[in-house]
Amino acid sequence: MFRFCNPDSGELDGAPIPLDFAKNAKGYGLKTYTIRTEEELKAALKDALTQPSPVLYDIKVVPGTMTPGHESWWRVGVAEVSTQPRVQAAYESLKQHVSQTRKF
Repeated sequence: MFRFCNPDSGELDGAPIPLDFAKNAKGYGLKTYTIRTEEELKAALKDALTQPSPVLYDIKVVPGTMTPGHESWWRVGVAEVSTQPRVQAAYESLKQHVSQTRKF
């Protein structure tokens, strides 16, 4: 969740920023799906297979409800060139995960 800067604390713990990811992606030419239910997800996944362009799934979840142990990974950029062992290990892990992703 993206939040506004709180003028009192100076931190990014202010009110949530109202972002419409689906509308933003649609502006870039993607087919978008806003999903609130399991049925909408199933329909979106099926329809996405028929699309000639990239798609974006805007899945609405209640903040803080994603639980640990969901056995997934989030592709976040990691520095390719670093002298820090933790960063080097993270980059190697990223490369390994990317090599296992499905090609569309």
